Amino acid sequence: MIFNSPQFLVFLAVVFALYWAPLTGDGRHRIPVLLLASYVFYGWWDVRFLALILFSSLFNQRMAIAIADAHAERTKDRLILAVLVVDLGLLFFFKYFNFFLDSLQVALGMDGVPWTLAIALPVGISFFTFQTLGYCLDVYNEDQEPMRDLPVFFTFVSFFPLLLAGPIERGNDLLPQLASPRTYRREQLVEGLRLLLIGAFKKMVIADRFAPLADTVFDQPSLFGGLIGGLGVIFFAVEIYADFSAYSDIARGAGKLLGIDLTRNFDRPYFSFSLAEFWTRWHITLNTWFRDYLYTPLAYGMRNRGLLGVMVAITITFLLSGLWHGPTWNFVLWGLWLGLFMAVELAVGVRMTRWPKPLRWLLTMGVILTSMILFKAKTLGKAWEFAGNILTFGHDPVFLIRRILSYTEQTPFSFAMTLLFGVMLFVIDHRSARPDFIPRMERRPMLRYAGYAGLLLALLFFGVFVDQKAFIYFQF
Repeated sequence: MIFNSPQFLVFLAVVFALYWAPLTGDGRHRIPVLLLASYVFYGWWDVRFLALILFSSLFNQRMAIAIADAHAERTKDRLILAVLVVDLGLLFFFKYFNFFLDSLQVALGMDGVPWTLAIALPVGISFFTFQTLGYCLDVYNEDQEPMRDLPVFFTFVSFFPLLLAGPIERGNDLLPQLASPRTYRREQLVEGLRLLLIGAFKKMVIADRFAPLADTVFDQPSLFGGLIGGLGVIFFAVEIYADFSAYSDIARGAGKLLGIDLTRNFDRPYFSFSLAEFWTRWHITLNTWFRDYLYTPLAYGMRNRGLLGVMVAITITFLLSGLWHGPTWNFVLWGLWLGLFMAVELAVGVRMTRWPKPLRWLLTMGVILTSMILFKAKTLGKAWEFAGNILTFGHDPVFLIRRILSYTEQTPFSFAMTLLFGVMLFVIDHRSARPDFIPRMERRPMLRYAGYAGLLLALLFFGVFVDQKAFIYFQF
């Protein structure tokens, strides 16, 4: 059941009706409704992994209480160590065991021996593991009171809008909302429906239309080169941003319908003038998680090494962030690439802020777009082949674009509309970020409703009949 499917719309409508129905006078039924709905949603993917999320929820809830109630620091240290071992151990087993086993076999020259296990990857394990681990670390650091209400905590772990791909919520933000009574407000309904509509537009009209263009160029790099290869990278950059921000919009919209405010996960990242700024705008909850729980302790531990210690801490953080994205050497090198450039940017420091903004933007986007070759390519060999072909010239760009259209079964008109929708994505982002955007739209109801109608028409004519794909970050 993916967000851009009719089944999800029916599921969300049923949950919404049961959630706000006056089944109990004080709304006590709402947490059980959310919890049951979340388990149905997760079990829809693979019912076997319900046992995993139940164990993770119970284990982390009990351990957090034990940490908070412990009086001796040594006891707390041992408990948080147990949390780290169990949570990261489960993540390692399901996501990385075969990767490291394969790498070990190759290093030992035994790559012909089939040592790997048939391990199915639980959907969303990277996200709910980081959410529960962050919660326990906050309790350990005394930044968070433990949640002793079992159903509320289980809902915090399994809340279905964010379960599969975030945002990675902090306990201090989400738990109080789940634990406190909520009342129905029309404003939340309107805002939720607006976010659902925008998210569906981004996914079905933009991301899913750019996906075959990017796939065609990346899957057959020898057929393309130079300008077309560069366009393929841009196609993927638009696709992944539209895709992931669409998921976040739909998650936030579903949360709004249920009276829950989830964290905004994207804030116009492609308008950034430095790598540091980019990572405060892209996948915000994940990057703040790595900043607070990995980079800050590393930098503090290496504080005596001055700038070099900070640069090493940044590089290690991005290296592990790359590994978090997937058990392949592509992602490891992707993280290392970005970490090294982040370290260089830090070393340049204040001097970079004196450079012209267009130059800073070009340098930032150059590093980000280059890194996407590693992110998108299926193997290191494919990434190397693509990078080599992108440096070649002499091909007829018009002929190659026609070849792309033939492979993707698009007409020149539909291709032009795809490009137009890609431009609209950034215009909408830029406009909606203005502080007066919402008040101005509220004062112009005709303009607002015309915009909604335009998005709906675009969904009907350009999105419904495109092959629907799962969200990219579901694989992480």
